[in-house]
Amino acid sequence: MDTKNYDSRYIVYSFPSFEKRGLNLRNYNDDIECGFLYFTKESLEKLKDKYVIIGYYIIDKIEKTRHLIDVMNDKISFFEGEFNQLHNEIKDDLLNYNIVSQKPYYTEFMFKWQFCCDLNVYNMNDAIKMFSFINRKETCLDICIEKNLNIYFPSSYLELCEVVRNIIILFDMDYMNMDFVPDYKHLLYSLENRLLINFTEKDVYVYFVNFCRIILHYYFEEEV
Repeated sequence: MDTKNYDSRYIVYSFPSFEKRGLNLRNYNDDIECGFLYFTKESLEKLKDKYVIIGYYIIDKIEKTRHLIDVMNDKISFFEGEFNQLHNEIKDDLLNYNIVSQKPYYTEFMFKWQFCCDLNVYNMNDAIKMFSFINRKETCLDICIEKNLNIYFPSSYLELCEVVRNIIILFDMDYMNMDFVPDYKHLLYSLENRLLINFTEKDVYVYFVNFCRIILHYYFEEEV
């Protein structure tokens, strides 16, 4: 290994061996050498300084370039090549969140998409489908960048509140005047305004996927 081209401050998990090594500074596409970096979920706040997060992409607010991201319940992950393309100051900020001891893994979506080349993953669930439609619609992306709206799979109640609120803003969703039962309108109001509700992790998942199904019906009906 040519050590001068590696940054030992970062821990990268090589694929498929999962052996730990430093960051290969010359890897921009993971074609010859493939690796992953893992960061704690708190690192998302650092990314939001220069990027918006839409599902499985982060998008530069100025240049509008896209980079793959795998958002999990307790961590996030980047391909090494994608990480090397990020702003240097962001990479430096993320260093303190680099995970060095946990067993690496991926979301089912990312594994099937990137390693199995399974294009049916876009229909895996209604949340993934909604992310895909937003990522393909320039007007949606422009609004997300302008209003700093991050939309990704939430894993906690507070994340659910933030993401639901951002989706409501994105589509200018006047849910109080939509054909919903009163209890559902109240639930949306509670989430938008972060009123305390005792949601389990499973509740967060089920509610969010169902909410995305509603978004697809009302705003992407012709494309579904």
